[in-house]
Amino acid sequence: MTNYRDVSVEGEVGDHGVIAHCHVPERSVSSHGGKRSSERLLKSEWTTPLISVITVVFNGAPQIRSTIESVLQQKRGDIEYIVVDGGSTDGTCDILKSFSSQLDYWVSEPDDGIYDAMNKAIDLAHGQFIYHLNIGDRLFRIPGLFDETVPQDVICIAGVVQTSANGLHMPSAGLRLRFHNTLHHQGCFYRKTTLLRYDLRYKVFSDFDLNQRLLCTGGKILLCTDVVAVHDSGGISHTTTRFFEVYSIVRNNFGPMWVAVSFVYFKYKGLLKRLRLA
Repeated sequence: MTNYRDVSVEGEVGDHGVIAHCHVPERSVSSHGGKRSSERLLKSEWTTPLISVITVVFNGAPQIRSTIESVLQQKRGDIEYIVVDGGSTDGTCDILKSFSSQLDYWVSEPDDGIYDAMNKAIDLAHGQFIYHLNIGDRLFRIPGLFDETVPQDVICIAGVVQTSANGLHMPSAGLRLRFHNTLHHQGCFYRKTTLLRYDLRYKVFSDFDLNQRLLCTGGKILLCTDVVAVHDSGGISHTTTRFFEVYSIVRNNFGPMWVAVSFVYFKYKGLLKRLRLA
C-alpha cells in the first residue's frame, strides 16, 4: 500500500480501521519544519494548547493537502497541528514544506507503521487532548463541549463522523464496546495520559484496543451530537484481512465469554449483509 489511511468496516470494529504502511529502513534522513522549529519562536512563547490535532502519512501526496486545509480552517489559538510522515518519496514532504508557516510541527523520518507514527506524534504533542485525523479525512468541527472546561475525569470526547454521503456514525460507550468498536477513531478526542499509547502488536485494530482499555479504567467518555469529521471510507481495512486481531483484543481486555459474544455478533451482521445483497 502507498499511504497511511484511516479506513473502516462501516459501523463495526473497523470504524476506526487503519492501514499499516511499507517500512523504508534504508531511508534514514530526517527532515522537519513548522512554527515550533523556527528560530523566531522562543521557548517562552510556547503555550499549552487544549487540543493537538495529529495527522500521520506515508506517500499520501494526493490526499494530504485537503486534510491539512480542513484543519487550518478550524484552527484557533488553543489548537496545535502536528504531521508525522514516514519518510515519503512521492512529494509529500514538499507539500508539508509549503505549509511550514501554518503547521506547528512536522517531521519526516522512517517509522515502524501507522501506530508507531501515532505514538511518536503523541510524544511530540503538547495538547491536553489528542485528536487523530488521517489523510483523506477532513475535520469539520471542534466539538462544542470544548467551549467549556472539560472535567478532569473525562478521558474521551466522542463526536459523530460522516462516513458517506448519507451515512453518520453515532458514537456510543458501554456494554457494546466490550465486543465491537462503537467509537469512530476520527470522532475521538482523547485526554493525553500515560494510557494513551497504541499497542504495536496490532497492525489494523489497535485503536479498538485503546478504546477498550480506556473503558476498563472507568473514566468518563462524553458523547456529543456534533459532526466532527468527514471520513474517507476507502482502503483495505474494509476487508477482514486481520480480523483475528478483533477477537484477540476482546479476549485480552474482557475475556473469552466476550469473544463468543463478539463472534456471534459479527456472524449475525454478516448474515444480514448477505440477505440484503441477495
